[in-house]
Amino acid sequence: MKKLTTICAALLCTLWAGAQNLVIGEKAPDLRVSEWLWDNPPAENKPKLIEFFHSGSPQCTSRVSDIESTAKRFESGLCVIVLAKEPPAGVMQALGRRGTYFAAIDDGSRTFDGFGVRYVPFSVLIDGRGKVLWFGNPSSLTADEIGRLLN
Repeated sequence: MKKLTTICAALLCTLWAGAQNLVIGEKAPDLRVSEWLWDNPPAENKPKLIEFFHSGSPQCTSRVSDIESTAKRFESGLCVIVLAKEPPAGVMQALGRRGTYFAAIDDGSRTFDGFGVRYVPFSVLIDGRGKVLWFGNPSSLTADEIGRLLN
């Protein structure tokens, strides 16, 4: 019985990991936005850090100050984008004042689905050519690591 449980757990982990739509070094899916909050879209050819977000998630809302400090630190070389798939009012309330980062609403969950996002917070670092440099839980991505990956 223990062996069967282990095999089932391994199979489920494999299936979950296989559902991920991202591969390091490959082109990232398109960013599909129905509405940009506060600003126009960021430059196309600039590296991007996309943070998938939900205003009802304490893990997401507790990261707002980290998102802001990352955006300020890399302001000249990186566009930090908070992306949610909920009504704009809730997102804007959760984010508070306008930040240095960009904020946007997903177009019918097309970006969440395209990137294979299954949990939030979730982040993806993309270079200026649209290639995936890193993805995962943003709490494990340090500013030093972002700098290393961008260089």
